[in-house]
Amino acid sequence: RGSWIGIILGIMLFFGCFLVIEKQWPKSYVYLLVVTTILIFVLFSVVMINGEDTLGLARRTAQWRLGIWQESLPMVKDRPLLGHGLNTYMPLFQFYRNNFHYNPTYAHNSFLQLACEVGLLGLAAYLSIILKLFYKTIIGVKEGMVRDPILGLILLGLLSGVFSYFVQSFFDTNFYSLQLSVYVWYIMGLIAAGLSWQYQQIKPNDN
Repeated sequence: RGSWIGIILGIMLFFGCFLVIEKQWPKSYVYLLVVTTILIFVLFSVVMINGEDTLGLARRTAQWRLGIWQESLPMVKDRPLLGHGLNTYMPLFQFYRNNFHYNPTYAHNSFLQLACEVGLLGLAAYLSIILKLFYKTIIGVKEGMVRDPILGLILLGLLSGVFSYFVQSFFDTNFYSLQLSVYVWYIMGLIAAGLSWQYQQIKPNDN
């Protein structure tokens, strides 16, 4: 469910950026994007439509995760700036938990677990990298769309995928998965390389 939320919000980000520059896009791209979005929403409806059992499971899972998050917040309050140290969340969580009916293996929230381990300063430093990438990409796509709409489409699609990953990370601990982290940082590197190439193409023409 967290993945589906990430996908849907990623599509919304894509179209939100698209609406800013829609006059510069060929109509064939618009039709393709609309059809793709419709297909994804239809697929989402088919997968999620399993009656009350699915809704009940989703409700129980949400309550379970909310309980974990509430019991993790005191860890952040005790050491808000620098945190408790990397890979210390689970051992220390045992001293903060009040409900022993569940036994989580992690926080089920990458941002919260990162705040517990490296503090709000570490979390802010991490987020600053991500936010700068988003800002630079959106500005770069907007400025370079006239010259190379294909590259703009690719960069915006990659950025939307990264955004979906971070949305899903709010419901799971993706930051601590080596495989996922490698893929995401690789994609972010591709975005940075695409922006650099685009800048090199635009700069000589501007001069």
